[in-house]
Amino acid sequence: MLSHHQRNLQVMMLSHDLQRLADRFLPDPNAARFLVHETLIDAFAAPSDARPMAARGRDLRRAMIARLRASRSPSRRPGHQQRR
Repeated sequence: MLSHHQRNLQVMMLSHDLQRLADRFLPDPNAARFLVHETLIDAFAAPSDARPMAARGRDLRRAMIARLRASRSPSRRPGHQQRR
């Protein structure tokens, strides 16, 4: 059995590798980040931590809204960057 520190280190290494793999396959970095996050939550969450998909989606929407409100720059769709 791994110690708490070794287990955390192993999770960090696996999540880093999973993020690199997701970045290669998904063009949208936010989608890749969300996929890795949900995969890690599903893999390592205790049964008592399990939440229905609607609750996870609601939390994600709230976090994204809060981040957009805190942002100082106006949001733009990825396909419509400013022309130089």
